[in-house]
Amino acid sequence: MNSAARALTPTIAVAVEVVEGPNRGVSQTFAHPVWSIGRGPDNDLILSADVKVSRNHVEVRILGGQVFVRNLNSKNPMLLNGNLTTEGILISGGVVHIGHSTLRFKFESTGPSPSKTQAPYSLPSASIPSADPSKNTRRRFRMKETPLLSHPQFRAFGVLLILGLVGLWLFSDGPQVRKKEHGLRTSIDVSADVGSSEGEVKKILEERKEFDTPQYRLAQAQFVKGFRDYEQGQYERAMEAFQSARAFYPKHELATKYWTLAKRKFDEKVQSFMVQGRRYKGMQNYRLCQSSFAAVMMMIKDDKNAIYQEARQYYEECRLKASGS
Repeated sequence: MNSAARALTPTIAVAVEVVEGPNRGVSQTFAHPVWSIGRGPDNDLILSADVKVSRNHVEVRILGGQVFVRNLNSKNPMLLNGNLTTEGILISGGVVHIGHSTLRFKFESTGPSPSKTQAPYSLPSASIPSADPSKNTRRRFRMKETPLLSHPQFRAFGVLLILGLVGLWLFSDGPQVRKKEHGLRTSIDVSADVGSSEGEVKKILEERKEFDTPQYRLAQAQFVKGFRDYEQGQYERAMEAFQSARAFYPKHELATKYWTLAKRKFDEKVQSFMVQGRRYKGMQNYRLCQSSFAAVMMMIKDDKNAIYQEARQYYEECRLKASGS
């Protein structure tokens, strides 16, 4: 760095004053970059009366226009503006507390200020076109606009395109298809539609005619009776009613469906009584054993049925056991 540059670089002078503590009133100003504070005689600022200050307690360093402070002794603390820290940046008016002493720091700039004799920078003036057209070098050119539709070749091409589309439409089957779509229906078409409608009406009338017969009415009455028994859990009577409905009107679909459901429920109920009777027999509760198997025989009522015969055998065994024979 040359001498001129160094002359323009400002120098910070730091004034330190002891505002509290045994050395109160001591003040000193430092301009060199590194100096120290402590109780020992080798420090730049000596606080010999404060026994709580370390021999070499604080180092102050001026660098890049800022003032840094660092605690050199880890045993004795340092407070920077009331905060415990080991190092930090000082500001003018900042306070450092070490031992029983409080130090206030103030900064002063001692370097010369930059010269202000340099003329301000001015922007070059923009050239303004003269009012005289002869002095202006720029000329404006305007393209002549020609409508596209007014071009002779384009108009000829458009005419040929239209003629081609018209010819294509005339020689295609478009008119015939449209005529066929919007033309009157023939007598054959009408007769076919009438015949189809008559067949559907005839089918509906035949079905309705079947519903008006006495057989269907009797079948429907039996179905209603069987459905009520089915809802009440009387599956045996429900099966009989559904069977009667099917006898009166074999095509009664609901009667067939619910007869199958009632038969399934009836078989499940029979098996439930059989299981219950065997359990009572194993528990030697012969009275309830007889009751369960008797219910099975009453439900089946067919002495040739295998389940009926099994229930009758168990019933007799339980009866003999109950009588003590």
